Amino acid sequence: MTVRDVLSAHGFEVPARGRRMRCPVHGGENPQAFSFTDDGLWTCFACGAGGDIFTLVERLRGVQFVEAVRVLAQLAGLDGGKAPLLDAGEYERRQRIVRRRRALRTWRDDQLNRYAADICTLTSDAQWLSEMLIQARVRKDISAEELYWRAFEDVQWALAETEWIAAQLECDDEVEWARLWLLEKQRGVEGRRWTTAAA
Repeated sequence: MTVRDVLSAHGFEVPARGRRMRCPVHGGENPQAFSFTDDGLWTCFACGAGGDIFTLVERLRGVQFVEAVRVLAQLAGLDGGKAPLLDAGEYERRQRIVRRRRALRTWRDDQLNRYAADICTLTSDAQWLSEMLIQARVRKDISAEELYWRAFEDVQWALAETEWIAAQLECDDEVEWARLWLLEKQRGVEGRRWTTAAA
């Protein structure tokens, strides 16, 4: 839809070759005051009005933008009616997608809360084990130090894994949530919790 089409549809005589004419907005006697382009822009050098085809319809009809869009859609032959009704199969397919996304979001939020709690627990466990390591070294108790080192490494590994999963869940990638969700289901458990050496 061009300025030429809009003006013709509103009953104005548009020059066949040129892009200059009397201003359709304010009238006037100057036959060269109104200028328009093939890109849908227009301006009047006499009254100072200008804009695009939406603005032109607004000025010609005295309507707001929404009404101007409706008028242009009609001029372009577009049907502004209702969307076609969905058949039962397509409706059910879309409903399944909505339910799946809702379930995924709920699962993701639950997992994030759980992993946040796990991270706090594992962090405090790591601090406790560090203190125990220091005390074992002061006592020069090599067997206790080795035991605490093993427990500390296990806690650090679990902490890193938990933080990684939490980071995956915080991203906006729904495919990644679905992958992690299926992984949880394949493990046959609702959620995995790490037990640590803290007591």
